[in-house]
Amino acid sequence: MNRYFSLIPVVILITTACDQKAPQVTPLPRMVKVADVVAIGDSQQRIFPARIESGDSTDLS
Repeated sequence: MNRYFSLIPVVILITTACDQKAPQVTPLPRMVKVADVVAIGDSQQRIFPARIESGDSTDLS
């Protein structure tokens, strides 16, 4: 009987000393800057009367 009384504190110590897992806190998503893209219209479009030619072209005779 005396042996059981000496084991009770040991059992209580072992069961209460178990590590409790802390809940993992997931990090919040990072904040971003948001901007709306809006089409201005045709009045802002520029027209250049020219012809585009590649830089490596040659005139053959």
